[in-house]
Amino acid sequence: MLLNLSGEVWENYLLITKMKNITLIQPRHNYAPQEGFWHIYLSAPLLSFKARLLKVLGNTKIDYLDANFSAPDYSKLDWIVWINLVWAPYIPEVLKIIEKLNDDVDIILWWQIISSLTEEEFYKIFNQKRKRVINGNIDKNIEDLFWLEIWILPKVENINLIKSYQDIQGEQMKLYLEREFSLYLSQWCKYNCSFCQAVKWVPEIYRDFDMLKQELIYLSNRAKSLWIHTLKFYLSNLDILQTPNNFEKYLYTISEVIDNTWIKFDFRWLCGVESFLDVYNNNYDLLIKAKNLWLTSIWFWIDWATPEVWKSIWKWQNYKSLWKEKVFNEQEKSLEVIKLTSELWITPETLMVFWHPWETDESLKLAYEFSKEMYEKYGSIPRPHISKTIIPWAKAWYEKQNQDIVNSFIENPEYFQALDYTALPSELTHSDTNLRRLARKWYKKICNLDPINSTKYIIPDTPVYREIAYRLWKTITELNLGKFDR
Repeated sequence: MLLNLSGEVWENYLLITKMKNITLIQPRHNYAPQEGFWHIYLSAPLLSFKARLLKVLGNTKIDYLDANFSAPDYSKLDWIVWINLVWAPYIPEVLKIIEKLNDDVDIILWWQIISSLTEEEFYKIFNQKRKRVINGNIDKNIEDLFWLEIWILPKVENINLIKSYQDIQGEQMKLYLEREFSLYLSQWCKYNCSFCQAVKWVPEIYRDFDMLKQELIYLSNRAKSLWIHTLKFYLSNLDILQTPNNFEKYLYTISEVIDNTWIKFDFRWLCGVESFLDVYNNNYDLLIKAKNLWLTSIWFWIDWATPEVWKSIWKWQNYKSLWKEKVFNEQEKSLEVIKLTSELWITPETLMVFWHPWETDESLKLAYEFSKEMYEKYGSIPRPHISKTIIPWAKAWYEKQNQDIVNSFIENPEYFQALDYTALPSELTHSDTNLRRLARKWYKKICNLDPINSTKYIIPDTPVYREIAYRLWKTITELNLGKFDR
């Protein structure tokens, strides 16, 4: 459906769209060297928005520019530039891009982290030197910019990405499809873990399955034309089994795609312990079907410390049990899901977001011992991350007593890199010196359980660590080169 415009407005719109381009930008990974291509991955969020725009803007030229292939000349871009702000640690990289763009370019920033900032915070970070930096997460802003009626822009769950994929040239698409990529299946989470920066405590929303099927058939045939016979992807769901009925529909969909295209899928997903046990006890055949359709790995949200810490971070699902026939104690529930997954011959991974303000040396040691036991007994790959309690969209970001710390990030946007969950604890994210030292010690020990497959810890870009890097005759950037989390 085209724009609901008429008369002179419509003529002006057609004139503009014929003369100008829209450019969508995937920023270069912030731990990649400045030359060559590194960390190539297909960005489902950015391409999904391109598909939404194409649906209503007809033949308007929309370029997709992935800075991970080569360094673009940003000075040549005109009219509208759309930047995918993946999460808080990318803010410094995005600001570098903004600085290189011409002053008459409208800049749209997009993805969940943007919605977590207040209007004042957004302005202070991005708009101090520019007139037109727009929050692209607000559909009304996009509709105003493109002169759209409010009801025309389609919802992201009701589109497929085929037109977006068709615009990607052969060699670039080959490099994307040879690597693992994100498959958009659903968004949002019904749980409310206080440290998480995702949209939470809301019902999960799945996309239209007919659209998904069309998209997967296209990708499968495109892959085969490039002599690729296995597609590897991770699903976007924050907890894949929180709505089992929808997951069953997904499995039926990919089963149909495999029957039609004879391609192999290799996929992994995130899962909560409560959701897994629910399905295991009540719909076991669903897990067997997933395994037979080449489910290879499950990341479990263990976030283990102690039941007291779980209660403090509102992760009730890890210490309470809904099962009348069995009562779980402390870490037993988490141990159970890893054990059961291993028995299904699916690789479990222990996703451990720890070091919360209520931690002690004992709880941090328990996190290490649990990760070590799961790795040695069940081959569960340790995936530790350091909790960043004061982070946009987390509860602590908005609390009055933390506003001095929040303001330090707003006034020094380069510090946002320290909010990477793989970054070592810093003086900005963990104020207690002793616990910061303990967290650093136990975090590194968990990472070193499996140096090849486990998390690669990052050096935060803060004053203390800059001084350390200076003494090593290095920069923070140099110390972090190539440290990609997966």
